Amino acid sequence: MTNDEVKALEPYDRLLWWIKLRHAVYRRKAAGRPKPWCENELMQQTYFTNVYRELDKTTVWFRENIREPLRNTSEVLFATIAFRWFNWPLTGHLLKTRGGLMSGKDGPFGYFVGWKLDAVVDLLSRYRDEGNQVFTGAFNISNSGSSKPKIDRVCDDYIQPVWEQREKLVSFFDHGSLGKSHGPTLAAAHKMFMELPGLGGSGFMAGQVVADLRHTYLLDKAPDLKYWASIGPGSRRGMNYLHSRPPETPINSKQWQAELTDLVARVNTDLSGGSYKWPYIHGQDMQNCLCETGKMNNILFGNGRSKRRYLGV
Repeated sequence: MTNDEVKALEPYDRLLWWIKLRHAVYRRKAAGRPKPWCENELMQQTYFTNVYRELDKTTVWFRENIREPLRNTSEVLFATIAFRWFNWPLTGHLLKTRGGLMSGKDGPFGYFVGWKLDAVVDLLSRYRDEGNQVFTGAFNISNSGSSKPKIDRVCDDYIQPVWEQREKLVSFFDHGSLGKSHGPTLAAAHKMFMELPGLGGSGFMAGQVVADLRHTYLLDKAPDLKYWASIGPGSRRGMNYLHSRPPETPINSKQWQAELTDLVARVNTDLSGGSYKWPYIHGQDMQNCLCETGKMNNILFGNGRSKRRYLGV
């Protein structure tokens, strides 16, 4: 389809078109097909994340190297928060292979299980001074007015407090203390994480941590596993486009969750029954789809442009 044809679609059909085509691009690329992997100009030239967060390169690295080997251990909580502050596989590899702690059949986990503040700051500062990238370029990590170098700010003020209260944080997920067969909800975990230094604000970073921990023993039995997701500026715009509202229209949390729950059910129903067996698109994946289609709609309707260009399709 041309951009004009996509623009002419009904809002829901436009969302479904993006989901189908973006995942088709992923599958074609993964199968080794030569590019272009689609014919649409917007999809060719704009960087869009995957429909499923678990397929993104950084998450794949983290899942295989840290999260899955630690998924049934209490260490997975601190390791997840620490990694997502950098969100860069090469930094993850550096921290994982230094420190030499918790070695075994799955390899060492270094500073992700044996955090040493001064040693980590020194290691990463030297790594940066050698010209290496330490933090992701995918999203901005603010110093929040601090004059500290970013490495010091993140390690001192955001990660160290989590290390110091890691046992208390893990106890929050104790199923027995809740008197239930399941642990806390994703929503409750998100609220708790937002109280940690640096994880408040928009709730984006807290949402990333929840999106990882839902695949571990801490949250894999949460009752809202299928439908919950936090709202962010991008996904709010995507939901507003879907309902033909001005893109910056405020949405309260109750309205957001009701609309998201309905959307998750509708999309998964509409994707079922074909020759391809679609993995379930849960609420946090749908939140991501709304964020990306909000970006797409901004471009289509002249309300903005993508900061990241993708010329590989």
